Amino acid sequence: MLALQVRVSRDVNYAPRTFRSLGFAELYTPKQAFIRMGESGRETMTRLSVDALEKALVRLEEGFAEAACYPQLLTVRDGVIQRFEIAMDLSWKLLQRALKDIYQVDEGAVLSKRDIFRQAAKHRLLEDTETWFGHYEARNQTSHIYDSEEAARVFERARAFLADAKITLERLRNAA
Repeated sequence: MLALQVRVSRDVNYAPRTFRSLGFAELYTPKQAFIRMGESGRETMTRLSVDALEKALVRLEEGFAEAACYPQLLTVRDGVIQRFEIAMDLSWKLLQRALKDIYQVDEGAVLSKRDIFRQAAKHRLLEDTETWFGHYEARNQTSHIYDSEEAARVFERARAFLADAKITLERLRNAA
């Protein structure tokens, strides 16, 4: 097997404007990743970096702290919801990467988010798939929020997600 280690650095200026404006540019892509070239010429991660998810969860926690201080400000609530979106997206992408690169799960077994969550639970990275299905459904609702009641439901779901994501983060850290 051909094993070649290279260090790849990525420029955060290519992160989408939303990520940059919220201070999440460094979370969009890891600044440094370690890559190994296999026999097939396909790049695979040799070390799983959970830093981006960890930072996103810290930012989500900060958002909840701000929301507790200023519960009347809808802009703070909306900021928490956006931070939830980012953390949720990083979560499923990191789970997918772990399943493929650490647990060697076939790509055909993780075609959808539901597949990712099922496989992650099978490998004990998640507690409960139904809960994560709900988190992802709430995340998808964020693009369709037109009223305060729905936003309040997503906000509360984000709070539940934070607790679950911390457990998953620790499990991913141990798997890496």
